[in-house]
Amino acid sequence: MKSLKSIYNFLAWYYRKLESIFIDNYLGVKTSGIISTIVPGYPDVYYCETLYYWHLRKIFDQVTIHKSDVFYDLGSGYGRVLFYAAEIGFSKIEGFELRPDAYALAIKNIAGYRNNKSCDITIKCMDVADVDVSKADVIYMYNPFGLATLKKVIEKNAVLPKGIQIIYFFNENIECVNYMNSLKWAKVEKVRKLPCNIYTT
Repeated sequence: MKSLKSIYNFLAWYYRKLESIFIDNYLGVKTSGIISTIVPGYPDVYYCETLYYWHLRKIFDQVTIHKSDVFYDLGSGYGRVLFYAAEIGFSKIEGFELRPDAYALAIKNIAGYRNNKSCDITIKCMDVADVDVSKADVIYMYNPFGLATLKKVIEKNAVLPKGIQIIYFFNENIECVNYMNSLKWAKVEKVRKLPCNIYTT
């Protein structure tokens, strides 16, 4: 039975990987891969990678989206989540990425994206601690940095309008998710079977 479970897990992983490659090709982008370059002055910045599209579907199925909504991705990497957000109907999409190499690849992806003339996608190479997120309706973070940077982001934006949804995929970053859970939110929802929470202001 144990070996059967291993086979199932391998097939599930392989399917998700192939699906993501196929969707990338369809969208005209290349968002797979890992960047682990060290960023001077930012010791708690984690390596750059992204989730499979399968995971994104599960997460965003639990997010309330309106046609006028603005989407922010803090630590947007190559831009996969930006393109997914465009495909599911966000009106304005902004990514913020610290690494110049990841930012450069994301710019190429925006240029090659099949719907780049019919949607509003931008990405900025900057420190997310300097981002004013109050204009966003949905904010996404895939475990991009440690507790020090997370606190800076939250403290800078301590007073936010009601109804903003913050998607935080914490992976195994228990320190950060404990911090997020310690704050006051109007609503906290766990994404089914994933290490991800959705916090609503």
